[in-house]
Amino acid sequence: MLLPPNYRTCCSIYSRVTMRGIIYATLLTLISGRSSNSSTLSATSISSHHSSLQPSSAALQSTSIDMAMPYRYSFHVKPDTAIANSLEEYKLDRWGFVIYRCTYGSQEKWDKFLALAKQEARDYLERWGTGDLSVYDKIDWTVIEDAETLDGASILNTTRKFRAWVEADGRAEMQGSVFTDTWQYAPRYHYFMHVDEESLESVVDDEKARDRAAGYFCKIIYPSSVMGREEARVAGEIPDDQDPLDEQLELLDCIKKVKLGSLVELYVTLLNLDSWYNIYVDVDYDHVGIADV
Repeated sequence: MLLPPNYRTCCSIYSRVTMRGIIYATLLTLISGRSSNSSTLSATSISSHHSSLQPSSAALQSTSIDMAMPYRYSFHVKPDTAIANSLEEYKLDRWGFVIYRCTYGSQEKWDKFLALAKQEARDYLERWGTGDLSVYDKIDWTVIEDAETLDGASILNTTRKFRAWVEADGRAEMQGSVFTDTWQYAPRYHYFMHVDEESLESVVDDEKARDRAAGYFCKIIYPSSVMGREEARVAGEIPDDQDPLDEQLELLDCIKKVKLGSLVELYVTLLNLDSWYNIYVDVDYDHVGIADV
C-alpha cells in the first residue's frame, strides 16, 4: 500500500500557507488510513564545506524514543556510545550505509565524494563523541560499483539490488548476531545511499556545496517504501500523469536528501524504529528541501 508523505512534511506545507499546500495536506489527512504497515581513501588534504556544528533537535527527539527491539537509549547518550551499545547488544561487528555508485563521469569526483563522506563521519565523531574512535573503525564503507548496470540507475533498480545484497552479503554479515533473519531491524540492512550525478555534484562542486539550503547532500533510500510505491504503481493507484509536486511529496517516504556531514547523526536517529517518518523536510511551493536530521 502506498504511504502518504509523513505528518511533519504536511506541517511544513501548512507553514508556507500556500493554497495548494493546504489542499494537499487536507487530502493527506483524509487518506491517512492508507498507510502500510572498500577500500579506505585518504582525506587528509580535503576539507569539509559544512561540518555539523551540533546535534540537531530532530536527532535529540528521535533518540528518546524506545525501540521495538530490546535495546534502548536516551538522547543524552553520545553518538559513538549509542552505536557501540547497539553493536554490542545485537552482536554485530559493523555499521554504516551501503553505497550505490550511480554516476561514472569522473573517477576524480567520485574519489573526492567518498573521501569527504569518510572525513565528515570521523570529524563528527571526534567533535560529538567520547573521544574513542573505535566505533569509526567499525564503519564498513561498502561501495557497490558497476558502470554497466548502475550508471544512471533509478532508485527502484538500486532498491532491488540492495535487497538482493541484504539477502546474500547482509545475511552473511549477520552470522553470530542476535538476528535470526534479515527482516529484523538494523539500519545498515534497511536503508542505503544512492549517489547519482545530482548528489555527487552538490558535494564536489564548490559553488553548489556552499549553498547551505540546497547543496552538500547525499540521498538515503528506504527500500520498503520504494517497493510499496512500485506495488501501488503496478496496481494503477498512481496515475501516469501524476502532478510533479504530488510525486515529490510521496517520494519523501522513499528518499531523503541528507547533508553529507549528517550521516552519523542519521544512523543514530535510525537506530529507533520508524524514526524515518519523523525526519523533518521543509516544502516550499514546488521545492522539496534537504532533511533536517
